[in-house]
Amino acid sequence: MPWLNKSLGTKSSQFTVFLKEPFVNKTDLTLFVGVKTRIEEGVLCANTLRTSGSGVLLNLSRASGLVQLEPNQVVEEDGAVLPFIPTKSIIV
Repeated sequence: MPWLNKSLGTKSSQFTVFLKEPFVNKTDLTLFVGVKTRIEEGVLCANTLRTSGSGVLLNLSRASGLVQLEPNQVVEEDGAVLPFIPTKSIIV
């Protein structure tokens, strides 16, 4: 996402996180879902943030970053590895 990297003043890098909950993308679009991250036993883990679904970016201020879900992707169990785009410093 070159526009996001430019907006954040960052360079493109490939990160992944373990999503710690099931999630279903019921659309034919790629979704970028806000997540809050934490380190568990040396591994970067994430949980999704609840949104109103109206496209308001206010929830982005609470997010550590975004996970990318492909069209119609189903994450059935926790621990799935997903692409992650940080929007804040990962290490606190």
